[in-house]
Amino acid sequence: MADFKPLRGNSAFVILVLLFSALLVVNNANAEGRCPAGQYPIGDQGVGGCAPIPGAGGAAREPEPVGQWRKTWGAIASSPSTSEAGVATGKATKEDAERVALEGCGMHAARDCRILIAYRNQCAAWVVPQNKGNGARSGVASGHDLKEATAQARKICVDPTGTQCKIAYSACSEPVYEAF
Repeated sequence: MADFKPLRGNSAFVILVLLFSALLVVNNANAEGRCPAGQYPIGDQGVGGCAPIPGAGGAAREPEPVGQWRKTWGAIASSPSTSEAGVATGKATKEDAERVALEGCGMHAARDCRILIAYRNQCAAWVVPQNKGNGARSGVASGHDLKEATAQARKICVDPTGTQCKIAYSACSEPVYEAF
């Protein structure tokens, strides 16, 4: 049987230093080379960094809602003989918007209602001359917002006295998000 001899002097010191060094290296070891756990090294010589490993650790994100944007329609109808009007916004189809606008226009016995404009995912404005007379004409237009729609409608409107036309109606028919 071999004799066990205790280490003495430099041999014991060298072994203790090696064990202590090994413990330090193990405690400071990084999961992916030079990067902390959950990250991987990026970059080349001299320029290095770490980036997160997709799906590793981190807080779980809330699931995003699944759905789609639904386009909506609006319409304006008017009776030339009675000045009655009907409007619709937020309808699923052009036909629905026109039907609702015509029904609104004809509620008080107007029989000659007609669609002035139908618009989808836009705004519309109807401006009328303040002074009726020979050559007076209202203006109807659509645009991406009320300001644009009103400006375009005013370009069409004619007031024989030169007075600025006034807004009779303006609204937007915007898309609606439907979650599944």
